[in-house]
Amino acid sequence: MNCYQNDTAYDYKYWYRQIKGELVLVGSYIVSSSSNEKGFETNFTVSSTEIKKWTLKVDVKEGIDAVYLCAARLHADFSDGVLITQWPKYISRLSGSSVEMHCYQNDTEYNYKYWYRQIKGEGPVLIGSNDFNSPSYEKGFEKGFTISGTETKKWTLKVDVKKGTDAVYLCAAIVCCANYQAYFGKGTKLTVLVREEKKPDVEILKPSEIETGCKKRVTLVCVAKDFYPDHVSIRWSLGNNELKKDIATDPYAIQDKDTELFSISSRLQVSKKDFKPKHNYTCTVKYYYETDKYMDVSSSIIGIEGDEYEPESYVNSAQWMKLAYGVFIAKSGLYGLVVLVYVMRKGSPGKGMNCYAKLEFGEGTKLTVLAAEITLPKVKILPPSPNELCSENKTEKWSTLVCVATGFYPDHVSVSWKVNGEERQDRVSTDASARQDKTTLMYRISSRMKIDDMDWIDPKNNFTCTVHFFNGKQYVTVANTINGQKVKPKGLKLLGFGYILFLSKSLLYALVVAGVVGKLKFSAKKKQLPED
Repeated sequence: MNCYQNDTAYDYKYWYRQIKGELVLVGSYIVSSSSNEKGFETNFTVSSTEIKKWTLKVDVKEGIDAVYLCAARLHADFSDGVLITQWPKYISRLSGSSVEMHCYQNDTEYNYKYWYRQIKGEGPVLIGSNDFNSPSYEKGFEKGFTISGTETKKWTLKVDVKKGTDAVYLCAAIVCCANYQAYFGKGTKLTVLVREEKKPDVEILKPSEIETGCKKRVTLVCVAKDFYPDHVSIRWSLGNNELKKDIATDPYAIQDKDTELFSISSRLQVSKKDFKPKHNYTCTVKYYYETDKYMDVSSSIIGIEGDEYEPESYVNSAQWMKLAYGVFIAKSGLYGLVVLVYVMRKGSPGKGMNCYAKLEFGEGTKLTVLAAEITLPKVKILPPSPNELCSENKTEKWSTLVCVATGFYPDHVSVSWKVNGEERQDRVSTDASARQDKTTLMYRISSRMKIDDMDWIDPKNNFTCTVHFFNGKQYVTVANTINGQKVKPKGLKLLGFGYILFLSKSLLYALVVAGVVGKLKFSAKKKQLPED
């Protein structure tokens, strides 16, 4: 992300991170060198290639969601708020009332004091100042905002609560003028209530079986939902000790537009070896209501037994396994003895052991575990191809109708044919099983019926293919019908020519066969004459 000075060329340039109203200094670029604050040494890079422009590079990972702000000054740098105390932290009020927020200088007595307003997703905007306890206001803030303060260290902002005043309000103090060191408070978040306040419901979700079974670390997810307003903070603890590392919390709560209620989540990663029944992990949501009143709402979860054995547990398990194996061997031996005695008493197979009952089977029930939505088939009959009808090399009077059923799931189907309303079973061939598309999971199946060429060229004949599909509750039939079609004149000529050619070839074969038979008979008679 980049910043550019339009009308100035200050040497003191900064980057800040703001999470839930708190401004924290990330780092600076002063004159020609950059430096990072504690906690921002890694994953954040401040750079500048020219006086007017400076850049912040952030390595994106979980937990760095925030608003990032740049700043520039002629002298020195901003503070991250350690010298200014601001209260209250949260205020929630109905429209029509007024609220006050205050700031106090702990170690300084600067006379230039300011108030800023920051709407979510935007930068801070100056409301007004209280220089030497004399208030003045920026354009647009003359009404509804009152700055006051009769002592040097403390100053106050009064806001008339109405729609559109929801924001984070920040105070600041400067030793002199606009180009010197400035100190900020941590902010006051004001929410104009549009419904009644409601505390959150808090739950820790159990880690997945994949994590607990296969991975070295598990993730605990704390979900706080159905609360209003979004004045919350989340902390994790193990027993009585608060945890600080390996935690990622959403930067902002998400609001449901219908109910106006908020939800937020936080994730804690723990080592699998630490996630044991003796460890109790707690997620505590601090919920603020009215003016800085709060309550804690918590949820806890204990670890589970892992795969690692304690020495004593391992020895006990081994002993139990030996005992179980011994019992198994004993039972096997006993069963073998019983079978041997039975066989010896019954004798050989020829003495009464050759009587077997015939086993009758039912038609069977096919079970499919659904992996996609139940989908009816699409059925279409493909007519005989022109090549099949009019081929010069055709030796049969039959043509083929092909019925194709596609795009259905599961494969619980059967196919039947009808000709002019009567079921046809002869000269029908159907695929043994449906084929599945591995990408869509849908099935397809085809069936073929041979018909007489003369039946096909008669438009009065109709041919129906019916697919019987079981949808889990009942059979549904999906059918498609096609009528016979007249063959075009060219086709008829070819058909006649083919028929004449077929007769000619048959006659020629008959003459050849007759000649061979006559010759054989004549030879036989010649052999018989000398004997007579």
